[in-house]
Amino acid sequence: MNNNYDHRLINLLVYAMTIESKSNKSINVPTIQIEIIKSNDCDKVITFLRENFFPQAPLASCEPKWIPSAEDEADLRKCIIHYGCSIMAMENDELVGVCIALPKKRSSIDEYYKEAEKAGKTKHGYIMKLLGDTNSKADIFNRYGVEEILYLFLASVAANQRGRNIAGLMTRELMRLGKSMNYEVLSMDCSSYYCAQVCERLGMDCLNSTLYAEYLDEMGEVMFKPKPPHVAMKTYAQRL
Repeated sequence: MNNNYDHRLINLLVYAMTIESKSNKSINVPTIQIEIIKSNDCDKVITFLRENFFPQAPLASCEPKWIPSAEDEADLRKCIIHYGCSIMAMENDELVGVCIALPKKRSSIDEYYKEAEKAGKTKHGYIMKLLGDTNSKADIFNRYGVEEILYLFLASVAANQRGRNIAGLMTRELMRLGKSMNYEVLSMDCSSYYCAQVCERLGMDCLNSTLYAEYLDEMGEVMFKPKPPHVAMKTYAQRL
């Protein structure tokens, strides 16, 4: 297994974090079917994310804006196919939601800082450092006594389907899938207010919260200024 695209995918998540409904309602969605994403689903999943995810993600959409490259999309496909733990929500043959997940090891925290140093004083470098700091403070592996977790790093719901608790449904199903694959913990880093609300409604543990307004560069300037209500990066986890 080539770890290069694993690490690039961890990088990809920082620009495009989970977005969900602006509603706190919990609505039953009996017509939704959750399926594991297969190789022949990748084209429609990538198209779905281009339309519903990247343009609106808090850290991707704040200046300087970021658009995923062809290499990023290729890495995403490899992740989906190799690990087999990414899921999609379907309703009447329409794709309405996606969750991409992969294993994450204790060494990932050191990798964030290495990538931050490599990228230097760039948006990418600063976000790598933010993730390193956030995950270091969250201390997931020591808290739960594990060496590897299932990491939900990308989740999206179709713009015209938000408010139906589809993200919550997908996250619960991913918990079940993770447990069946012998993972003991599911974790996610939320740069989005709505992502954090989904985790709160599911009763997940909030391990750390870093306010963007207090995260400063060497000159004392705020590094990230996403639009409200996105005000913090939060790490959540759930023992499975």
